[in-house]
Amino acid sequence: MGESGDFQQLFRLRNCKKKLIESIARWVEGDSSDSKKSSWTFEGDNVRTIPASAIFQMWNHYRKTGEWPESGGWANQPLDVLVQIGAMQTVYDTYTYKKQKDADWSKFSGTQLEIIRSLESGQH
Repeated sequence: MGESGDFQQLFRLRNCKKKLIESIARWVEGDSSDSKKSSWTFEGDNVRTIPASAIFQMWNHYRKTGEWPESGGWANQPLDVLVQIGAMQTVYDTYTYKKQKDADWSKFSGTQLEIIRSLESGQH
C-alpha cells in the first residue's frame, strides 16, 4: 500500500470534495444509501449541479479501462484532474483492501489510516 501524499493537504485542494471521497468509501463498502439523492439543485428557473459527478465518471472510466480523460499520457492531463483521480484511487484502494477479511492493517500507509480515521470518526 503506497503513500499517496498528505491527507490534510488532499482535503484542502480547491476542487477535491470531501463528500465525493466519503461517497467512494461507502460505495466500496456496499453502502448505497445515497443512491437516490441528487446532486442537482432546482431553484426557480436555475439548475445547479455539482461537477464532482463528472470527475467520478472520469476516475471510474480510468479505473476500468486505464484510459485518461484527455488524449495522451498522464503528462497531458490537467494537474487538478490527476490529483483528484489519484485521491479517489487512494480511497478506493484503501477501502477495497480494508474490506478484505484478512486485511493487514500494518500495510496501510499513514495517509490511508488518516482517511479511515477521518471518515469513520465523523470528522468530514
